[in-house]
Amino acid sequence: MEKESLDSLSKGQFFEEIIENNKHVMLIIDPESGKILFANKAACDYYQYNYHELISLSIYEINILSIEEIDQEMKKAKSEQRNLFNFKHQLKSGEVRNVEVISRPIKISRGEYLLSIIMDAHYNNRLRLMLNDVFYKSADAIVLLDQSKNIFAVNESFLKLFGYSKDELINQRLDDFLFPDFMNVETHYKLAYEGKITNLDTVRRKKDGSLIEVNVMIVPFIVGEEIIGAQVVYRDNSVQKKLDHEMQLLKEILQNSKDGVLIKDDKMTILWANKSFENLTGYKLEEIINKNSITCLLNKTDLDFDKTLKHIENNGEWQGKISFRKNEKIKNNFWLHVITLIDKKNDIINYVAFLKGI
Repeated sequence: MEKESLDSLSKGQFFEEIIENNKHVMLIIDPESGKILFANKAACDYYQYNYHELISLSIYEINILSIEEIDQEMKKAKSEQRNLFNFKHQLKSGEVRNVEVISRPIKISRGEYLLSIIMDAHYNNRLRLMLNDVFYKSADAIVLLDQSKNIFAVNESFLKLFGYSKDELINQRLDDFLFPDFMNVETHYKLAYEGKITNLDTVRRKKDGSLIEVNVMIVPFIVGEEIIGAQVVYRDNSVQKKLDHEMQLLKEILQNSKDGVLIKDDKMTILWANKSFENLTGYKLEEIINKNSITCLLNKTDLDFDKTLKHIENNGEWQGKISFRKNEKIKNNFWLHVITLIDKKNDIINYVAFLKGI
């Protein structure tokens, strides 16, 4: 195939939209000789050749594997039933890069040729790591959109939240599934493709037609320096609202408890106390908040602090009778029960003390 025939074809819609202006590296190759017949601008930029230099080469001058190694890789790909080949390609500068190549037969004019799409394995590996570590393991519902705003990946949390199967969503427009008819969110996605992050509280539609309140974060999906799509993260606001309600309910219960309640961090700094604690000890919250409980409270008791703390750390709790005096004239006896709150690593994050008058 002559260069002129490719030039004439490149003026058509196929070449302009699918190959010539594509951001992916693409070559058209003669399958018999291996000669490069056409290279798009992305290929010239990647291999660091100008157009005429690149089409003067054979693919075997770029692929540094031997013919035997190339044949072996093709046979391996065939046995694994994959159309992706792993090669080593050399740039004009001499730098060798690991690439992944997808080749497809393509009919042009009177002949059949190979259209090869070349992807830098470094970026692809980064993408896979990102998907494995951030995407698939996330508790948040996440969907990835390509440059055309079509879905190309969803995680299990997304499928569970919205009730769809993976097969129903892949290569489809997200707009067709989640957005109520009254909603237009085009602006938010446009910002993501411009490199900006959007965060909003809104509603989305589940498969069963019900609406769900969600927090949505729309983030540009960047590989290398290129925005290749958008990452949309959904968090069920109804769950958060339920947690907020439960926390408020718990706070009200503790606030209205007849027992004194004192909450401290892992360094024994006082974070909160209820009204009963103030009434029992005579200390107002503003007197003790953000202060160390050892120096402002425990040194006014007959408690062996070191021994007690060791017991709490070993057993997760301690309880017993203590004498407490705010001043020399007033002395009160209390029953003190201290428990610990721990994180997933079994590290203490809070001490909670319950104080009851005797």
